Parts: sequence; structure tokens; C-alpha cells
Amino acid sequence: IMAFQNISALDGTRSFAGVDNFVEFFKGMFGQSDNVLLRTSFLNSFKMFFISFSITMPLYLLFSYYIFKKFTGTRIFMILIMLPSIVSGFIVALVFKRFVNVVFPNWFGDGFPDLFNDPNYTFGTCLFYLIWQSFSTSLIVYPNAMRAIDPQILESARIDGCGCWRE
Repeated sequence: IMAFQNISALDGTRSFAGVDNFVEFFKGMFGQSDNVLLRTSFLNSFKMFFISFSITMPLYLLFSYYIFKKFTGTRIFMILIMLPSIVSGFIVALVFKRFVNVVFPNWFGDGFPDLFNDPNYTFGTCLFYLIWQSFSTSLIVYPNAMRAIDPQILESARIDGCGCWRE
């Protein structure tokens, strides 16, 4: 019902809009409008969807398998990945912002770009932070699911010649 209404920003009064909201949406999406925010938002959402399935999901599975097999350095790796879950999200966000705005420019010199304010780097910086934040949840779920696999199945695979990475 709200899709067919116009809501005044000044006093909140509502009026019937008909299909004007839908027309404005399609104009914004397909370039017949000066408003590029809608198109940019849609493209960024599509990028996030693509990155989630093509890059992030395989990384979740790879790191979960790394933890499941208890390779060298698993405990240190778990602390770095679980840090966003252990410490308050507000504190982690402040530490991340401090690293990006102060520490990295000090390490790499004055030519280091402003990752939060430069439009060429802002989306990538936010994307990196969101992926890092989401790792902790997936690294709790996936290794526990891998532990539910019957050990006899894994033993059978090893007897048949299946190596560590094929497992």
C-alpha cells in the first residue's frame, strides 16, 4: 500500500501517488533520471551478491576446513577471525577506522589513499570490513558441521587414497 503513496518530508502527510513511484524507480534504474543513487545502490548490491558467492563462500569453506583439520597456527588464526565477535562491534569498528586513517598512512607514507573518503576506495574498504565481520559466524557454523561427518567416512576416504585437500 505504501508503494502507491507519497509521503511529505516536511509534515509527513500522505497522498495517493498512483504508479508514479514505480515510474520514478524505473527511470532511476535505467538511466532516464538524474538520480544515479538508485542505480549505484543496485550495482553495489549486485557486486556484494557476486562477491559473496564467488569469493567469500569458498574462503569460508577453505578456512573452516583449515580449522577442522587443526593445521599449524589454528589458534592464532581463530583469535584474529573471532576478534569481531569477542570484542564489541563498536570497538572493532573504531580500531579498524583508526588503522585505516592513521596507522596505514604512517606505515606506507603520505601517498597512501584516504580509504574512507576517496570514492575509488570507499566501497572496497567497506566490503573488506563486512567480509571480515562475517567470517566469525561462518567459522563457527562450518567447522561444527564438518565435525558432524562420521569419522568412518573420512577414514574410508583416506584408505581409498583420498589426500588431505581432496577430502
